[in-house]
Amino acid sequence: MAKDIKVWRLDFANILCKDSILTLGGNPETLTLIGCFAYLIKNNDEYVLVDCGIEDIDVVNKTKSSKDDWKRGETDGNILWNLEKVGVSPIDIKKIFITHTHYDHFSGIVHFPNAKIYMSAKEYDYLCGEEHPHRKHLDDAVSFLENKKENGDLCLVEDLYTESNIKCKVVGGHTPGSIMVYAGNFLFTGDVVYLLENIQNEIPIGFCMEPDKAKTAVSLCKQHNGIVLTGHDFKCPVIAEL
Repeated sequence: MAKDIKVWRLDFANILCKDSILTLGGNPETLTLIGCFAYLIKNNDEYVLVDCGIEDIDVVNKTKSSKDDWKRGETDGNILWNLEKVGVSPIDIKKIFITHTHYDHFSGIVHFPNAKIYMSAKEYDYLCGEEHPHRKHLDDAVSFLENKKENGDLCLVEDLYTESNIKCKVVGGHTPGSIMVYAGNFLFTGDVVYLLENIQNEIPIGFCMEPDKAKTAVSLCKQHNGIVLTGHDFKCPVIAEL
């Protein structure tokens, strides 16, 4: 296991979200402020992204489930803004793991010509199908992936992919092909759980396509002996190192 891993939380926006979305059985009248995060990993000398965030704040507000709008504060921006803030160029990113293809996690993918993309085969099929709720807002991202696939730079994972001290596992739940990513002792959940409280209280998310798999995802997170970083919980640290 590599000992030199540093993680930056990249912040894109915030929204008041219904608790019924965040937790199964939550009160739809109660709102919790959440963020929207991707994560930059420095794994020894290699830069890796987990997700790539919100490209356009006006577009993401056409995809939201809560009444409130996504808003950008002074510490929020798109993926290029976030990388510039920590002094990393998009051409330095060698690998990108896409936990799922909703607009708020995926739409910034188009900025990374040098990166190999990793996602689940199920999620790719879901993205290219007719049932994907954000597909009409992701034409550029889909074309980018198609070019990556033609060039051999798209890795479609069936179940488990392992490379050195990074691996990803297909778990489903939130979307049919949602994955979790492990880097050393870090676990990046995407949206298989929204909040650390989902794990602590062993309560799955409310907004999911596969409730049984959402329950299993919580159990997998609970078993993890390390640092868990979700895609939306402000309790996750801005910078973490192992």
